[in-house]
Formats: sequence, C-alpha cells, structure tokens
Amino acid sequence: MKQQNSHANTSETIGKSNNSDFAIKEYDSIIKKQRIKDHTIIIMGAMMALMVISFGVGLVSIVKYFDKSRIAIIDGKGSVGEITRISKDEFMILECKNHILTFVDYFYRFDATNIENQINKALWISDNSVKALFDNYKVKNWYQKITQFNIFQTCQIIDDEIKVDITKQPYEASFSAIISLREGFKTEKFKFSATCKLVGTNRSFGKNPHGLIVTDYKQTELEHINNNN
Repeated sequence: MKQQNSHANTSETIGKSNNSDFAIKEYDSIIKKQRIKDHTIIIMGAMMALMVISFGVGLVSIVKYFDKSRIAIIDGKGSVGEITRISKDEFMILECKNHILTFVDYFYRFDATNIENQINKALWISDNSVKALFDNYKVKNWYQKITQFNIFQTCQIIDDEIKVDITKQPYEASFSAIISLREGFKTEKFKFSATCKLVGTNRSFGKNPHGLIVTDYKQTELEHINNNN
C-alpha cells in the first residue's frame, strides 16, 4: 500500500510539473505574440506617419505608371497629380533654388511680432556674411522702425528667377528682389540684387532640410522705387 501511494504521489507530482511547464510555455507564447503585435502596430504607425508627412495632405497612392519617368498619384482628397523623374543635376538646381526661396522668406519677410524668430531661422542656414548684413540693418534702426510703426515686410523675387550654377563647388546663386513695407494703407518698395554661394552640410529636417548653407552673401544697397499712399 505504501509503495502504491508512493507511485501515486510521484505521478501526481509529475502531472503537476507537466501542467506547470505547459502553463509557462503558453504564457511565454502569449507574451511573444503580444510583443510581435505591438511591434507591428508601431511599425505600421510609423510608416503611415511618414507617408502623411512626406505628401502633406492625406495618404498618397501610386495609381498608374505612364512610363519610367512619370508616375500618376492620387491624394486623400481624390486629386490626381504627376511625379516626374529628373536627373541628379536638375534635382540639385531645384534644391538650391528652393533653399534660396526659404532663406529669402526667413530673412526678408516678417512683422513686429516675429522678427527675432524669422532672423534666427535665416541665420541657422547661413554664415557670418548674413549676420553682418543683419547687424548693418540693426545699426540703421531698420527693425526698430518695423516694430515702432507696426510695419509688415514682404519680399518677392523678381519674375521668380533664381540663377544657379552647379558646375563648380561651392555652388553659386544670384537673384533680384523687391521688398515691400506696408504700413496701414501706405506701401513703400525697395529693389535689390544679391549673390551668394551654397555649401553643403548635414540635413536637419527641422531647421535645414536642404542641407545647404548660404555663404559669402552680398546684397546691393536698397533702391527706393515708389511710395504709394
């Protein structure tokens, strides 16, 4: 009888051990599946966010290939557009021009509420030649007048024409523009021309997405071209 009880206790112990091992394995399996599920959700979420950020409005889907250089796309609102393949040089010229547009928008477009913020963004993507021009404007009390008289300043590149030469490094760029100062119903306009060189640097998508620095920036004296009341 004692021997039988011993066998029974042993079998019971083995059974409990097997059940315990099975429960542990099941628990580990559930945890692994949950982790995989969580990782999948995170990865899918990141991909979705990247698509939204990349295309701006809604999700964009490729709907048809025209040929190897053109692709039709449709955005979340149903609008159809076209992507065209361009050469490396064409891409660089476009990027240089867009960098100049960004710089001009930062350095020459502001009002009394955001002068400091705009200038700081401009100085982030340029060198000391722009800082020197900024200091020169400060000496002339340019920014003080903007604040004192609540003036809104804008700048428009003439004919949207920016000349870029990428045949040598650093790249060279030039443009002419008109600054408009609006004070109530009064608008004054000034014309200037500028040249600069563009030097490559690390991209910073928050501050310098093009990975370029405006250097050796030279601006002509402002030419007063009208005074409309």
